[in-house]
Amino acid sequence: MAWFSSGRITNPVTDAVLVDTGPLSGGSRSVKVIGSATVAAVFELQLRNAANNATLKSQILAVPASSTGQIDFESMDITMADSERLRVIAVAGVTGSVSVSLDVA
Repeated sequence: MAWFSSGRITNPVTDAVLVDTGPLSGGSRSVKVIGSATVAAVFELQLRNAANNATLKSQILAVPASSTGQIDFESMDITMADSERLRVIAVAGVTGSVSVSLDVA
């Protein structure tokens, strides 16, 4: 598995890209998303097309204040074409600190 991490981000704005895998090779993958925040926050996992100009699929992850949330796609495969990518964005601006990780296999 490859681990992609945002590190600690303070006060991200709406639609800020928090973590991005960059272009990946095509194939079937399992993915785990972990998000933490010092305040209530909402993140969105996005599967982006090869040109990185459109979201093909997405899933929201809401995290309560001072907590951790997780999306686990290990039990179902995500099929990706060459050069597609995964990224996580902030759905709304946050006044506080957030951290997001993607674990991709």
